[in-house]
Amino acid sequence: MAPLATTADVEDRLGRSLTSAETDRIDGLLADASASVRTYTGQQFTKATTTDKLRIRRGVIRLPPLRVEEVTAVVDANGNAIAYTFDGIDRLQVGTNVLDSFSFVPWRTPLNVLTVTYEHGYDDIPDDIIAVVCSIASRSLGVNPTAAAVTQEAVAPFSHSIGSIGAAATATDLLAQS
Repeated sequence: MAPLATTADVEDRLGRSLTSAETDRIDGLLADASASVRTYTGQQFTKATTTDKLRIRRGVIRLPPLRVEEVTAVVDANGNAIAYTFDGIDRLQVGTNVLDSFSFVPWRTPLNVLTVTYEHGYDDIPDDIIAVVCSIASRSLGVNPTAAAVTQEAVAPFSHSIGSIGAAATATDLLAQS
């Protein structure tokens, strides 16, 4: 999946061009930072069309929180189109009637799962998401990849420790709020 920010976005925020060593690492860091943000938010952000099997509860289907733009199809297990009303945000009201022809199957219970095809995402990635991805990638550029997750360092007779709230896991992880 495409990163949520570009090398140019990172350079704009740093106020300088990347060094050759940083340029060698930036694509991977942007991919890692984008994956962290997508996992944390549960959002893809980029435009896509998805087909999911979703459960009906009291005649309503709740769509995943993906900034749904349009619902293009709702069908039953046999591929029959189902009438629906989309509220423009995240809810589908489905009817018991079907559109077109209905190949009868002796349903013993009402339908409880339908297949929904919908378009979601942003045309342009929001600026705050780009900023977070660039922040993670920039922080990662300042960390030696072989020293990631170091929380204590000692050179006799001195030692330095970073508490557990610090960036102890890896440089691409999201930091805990203080």
